[in-house]
Amino acid sequence: MDKDLDSFIRAQIVKKKVSLVVVVDPEEADLIMTASASGTMIFSKADKVMLWASATGGRSLWWAGLKREGPRKVAERLITSLKKEIENPD
Repeated sequence: MDKDLDSFIRAQIVKKKVSLVVVVDPEEADLIMTASASGTMIFSKADKVMLWASATGGRSLWWAGLKREGPRKVAERLITSLKKEIENPD
C-alpha cells in the first residue's frame, strides 16, 4: 500500500478493537483489503466481488502527505468508518 498505509491500518484495527483478524498471506484471507494514501479502502472477496468501500474525502492529501501523521490520519478515518459499518451495518 502507498506510504506504508497498511501498517497504520493494522495499528488502527488493533487500537480501535475492530473485530477482524488480519493476515499477511492472501491465501489465508477470507477478504482482501486494498487501500490508498488518497483515502480509499475496499474489501473484496478473493473472486474480486466488492463488499464494502469507503473514502475519507474532503481533505487536502497533498498537505497531509507532507506531515508525518498524514497516512496515520487517513488510516484512522478509514478504520473509524469500517468499525461503524461492522457494528451498525444498516
